[in-house]
Amino acid sequence: MYDVLTNNTNLNNGKIIVLSKELETIGRYSFYNSSIEIIEFEANSRIEHIGNSAFHFSRIENIIIPSSVTSIGNYVFNTTNLSKLSFENLNGWKMYDTSEYTNGTSMNVNDPEENAIMFKNTYLNKYWKRN
Repeated sequence: MYDVLTNNTNLNNGKIIVLSKELETIGRYSFYNSSIEIIEFEANSRIEHIGNSAFHFSRIENIIIPSSVTSIGNYVFNTTNLSKLSFENLNGWKMYDTSEYTNGTSMNVNDPEENAIMFKNTYLNKYWKRN
């Protein structure tokens, strides 16, 4: 297992990045303030977790969350250009007030445009987990 480095300042020049299928976690602030607009994942991605504020202040516009992802931290897409957020696996997503994942609310993540609004505005400070 390995992480994308937190506070990775080396990602400010490119517009597109393809993340290795070997990556299991996108750490906190990994793409903070980066110019990355498009993030793609290699086929058969093993990413399970996207950490708090992972894309905070980035220029990300569109992302497809791989089916391997089971948890997403809070403020992940805060202050971004996100307009579409899609999920390969639409089933079992719940939203939580804390990272202890108790008393979650089931959420519909079928609409990419609505997902972008939920994750960067409406439920910005919530934690997400797929069972």
